Amino acid sequence: MTRKDKKEAILDELVVLDKLTDVAEAYIIKGVLETNGIPCIVDGGVLSSVYPANLEFSMVIVRVRRRDLLMAQNLLGYKAER
Repeated sequence: MTRKDKKEAILDELVVLDKLTDVAEAYIIKGVLETNGIPCIVDGGVLSSVYPANLEFSMVIVRVRRRDLLMAQNLLGYKAER
């Protein structure tokens, strides 16, 4: 693997954009991102309606590629430390 390939692989890895307790909110965020050309994945949500929302395993996680993280944060009005 060349140095350029390694850099591309790092930029393409998925990172957490946000952790939410509301599945609907996660899919609204997904829609906004994808409408603006930022692919994303929503993980979880199955247990969020069964277990209390403050438990880690009941969270819904929105992931984007590392290369898209800053653009996604800016689009959604997130602060970098969120």
